Amino acid sequence: MNNVDNKWIIELNDILIFNLIIERVEDRKKFKKDNITITLGKDEILADFDQKLIGIDLSTDKLFKISVNLDTKTTILDRNIEKGEYELIFDVIKLQKNSTKEILETSTNEEERTEKQEIKSLKKENEKLLDKITKLEQEKELHMITYKAKAEEMAKNAAEKVEKLKNEIKEKAKEDIEHKSKFATQKLLEEILNPINNLYLAVSSGSNSDNPAINAYVKGFQMLVDQIFSILENNGINIIEPKVKDIFDPELHFAQEIIEEAGYQKDEIIKVISRGYKLHERIIKPAVVIVAK
Repeated sequence: MNNVDNKWIIELNDILIFNLIIERVEDRKKFKKDNITITLGKDEILADFDQKLIGIDLSTDKLFKISVNLDTKTTILDRNIEKGEYELIFDVIKLQKNSTKEILETSTNEEERTEKQEIKSLKKENEKLLDKITKLEQEKELHMITYKAKAEEMAKNAAEKVEKLKNEIKEKAKEDIEHKSKFATQKLLEEILNPINNLYLAVSSGSNSDNPAINAYVKGFQMLVDQIFSILENNGINIIEPKVKDIFDPELHFAQEIIEEAGYQKDEIIKVISRGYKLHERIIKPAVVIVAK
């Protein structure tokens, strides 16, 4: 087709013979009608339809498409068309120019026209598929990047948790060893404290005696008792030695008796029966006292 003096441009009052495919965009349902003849400006398929055809140049392609949006149910070429967006695909067979009365045939081969139309349709479908493949590849790449980032983050978090757990186990084991070491002598101390405490009480009683001979006798024992308690203190033993008038503390003291006594307030210590002992922060023998009621 040679575009000489624009003879292939559709003008007002030209006669156009064409095959028409009406295709709904939403679901791609379509119907076809062949060999339709219209006179431009006289035969209306739709309102203002002819105006959409005027000016189209058939020299480049006898197949062209017009998009229309139907607001209501419409009758086109004896077919009831639901409202929606449609594509009207024209396959022009002949164009009769009103100005020159010249008849221009685009093709007389129906099979060729159909084949070209199918090829064009397949090209469009192929383009859509290629676009879809490109989008899927992009989504796949994005998912891979996201997955890799999440996997690295999970691995990092897992490594941090494992390291933290290892440190906690190590610290706990260290604490257990220190604790066991710290109180390893408790049972032995509990067994020897009673006789040591009895020795202390005996020496204290002798030291307070009015008899000079007894005082002189226990003096050597006093030095021994002092040495023993010095050794115990060096090994974590602390003496609990309450005073009269101190307030009774159930965590440190054991109340042998609770009595009423003039001159004492409630819970004040009236008398100390024996001292108590702690191994580090643990009470292994509370001080025995008499408390005011």
